[in-house]
Amino acid sequence: MLEFKSSDKNAQPITLGFNGSELAVMEIKAPLPLAARGQELELRVFIDRSVMEVFANETRCVTEAITPLAANTALAIHAEDGTAKAKLIEAWTMKTIW
Repeated sequence: MLEFKSSDKNAQPITLGFNGSELAVMEIKAPLPLAARGQELELRVFIDRSVMEVFANETRCVTEAITPLAANTALAIHAEDGTAKAKLIEAWTMKTIW
């Protein structure tokens, strides 16, 4: 599970989960069966102020409106009943167009 959480106790965390056959982005669920046993899950997550787009294994895209993240937001990754390993995590600050 991926979770973006602010230190603001009133802010709802933004969560992404995967149970082996279904991708969950907040309240949205999308089927995502892994084609072969041992196939890895690849996520590309883009957050632009109040919109989050999640691209999974180049086969699914989920877009969700979110509450804008605070500057002190942290990313947490954990696995339930299994193991997970992040091979690459990159973040870029986007410049304003204004």
